[in-house]
Amino acid sequence: MTPLKANTFISFILLFVLLLLSGGAASQRRRAKVAPPNIQRTDTLQVGDSLQMGDSLQGGKGLPADSLQQDTVAAAPPKKDALDAPVAYEANDSIVFTQSGFAHLYGQGKVSYPGADLEADVISMDMDNSTV
Repeated sequence: MTPLKANTFISFILLFVLLLLSGGAASQRRRAKVAPPNIQRTDTLQVGDSLQMGDSLQGGKGLPADSLQQDTVAAAPPKKDALDAPVAYEANDSIVFTQSGFAHLYGQGKVSYPGADLEADVISMDMDNSTV
């Protein structure tokens, strides 16, 4: 190795070592603490300024458990199912259900309901309204 290359190599090694040592020294610095541990902080909110809230866990002493009035509107009666018996359906190719409540039967679809049978190549059923 020529003397110039050796000097350059040694210079880079020394520079690298100095950078490592200075970074380690910077990470070992002690930071100033915000508040010493022996000083207790007082609450910044004065007692007279705070809201007096009732304790919800104490029955009857604090706020009422339910401050809303009872609903006077009668609930809607439950809907009766449009069909009294189950509907059997099948298809040779595929059955596609959509988010809008439709079922599409492709490829020799068959729908069977007591008293009605339907066969077609493509059948669309509205599952919400029970229509074919």
